[in-house]
Amino acid sequence: MVVSHRKYLQALIPNEIENIKANQGAEITGNVTGTAKYGIFVEFNGCLTGMIHNNDLDEETLIKFKARQIQPGDEITFIVKDIISDTKITLTQKANATVNPWSDIQSRYQIPSVVEATVKTKKDYGLFISIEEGVTGLLHVSEVGEEVMSVFKNGDPITVQITRIDVESMKVFLKMP
Repeated sequence: MVVSHRKYLQALIPNEIENIKANQGAEITGNVTGTAKYGIFVEFNGCLTGMIHNNDLDEETLIKFKARQIQPGDEITFIVKDIISDTKITLTQKANATVNPWSDIQSRYQIPSVVEATVKTKKDYGLFISIEEGVTGLLHVSEVGEEVMSVFKNGDPITVQITRIDVESMKVFLKMP
């Protein structure tokens, strides 16, 4: 019985994804299935599961998320941000959600591209560099050295070279030009 129910749900997935594509931008309500330090997992439309990254939570939900007040079963409203595959769907609560910048990133940046960017976060192992809204790359300490890395702080402009783009894992690899 469980196996046939699972097969039934899997058969629904393509139809539900087509419904979502046809109603792109429509607000959907789902139920929280779990949380992680980076976001909330949500089940919706009877057979789909997606994730709302904490950067895509509205202010009210983010406060509850940080206070660990979001529980499995809680109802939550969101918009589908991107359908990467039948098993990877990104969600957002932000009203001004934009198209996934990863869907056509390789057409905007050729390898190797030199770009003007901004230091987003500084870690012991490197600098996270904001290339554009929604696209952050890593400039590893081995590429710049600790001395050069120590000069930069969050918000500083920086010129970097894109050496590789992994669309599937949404990672951009950088070095100094």
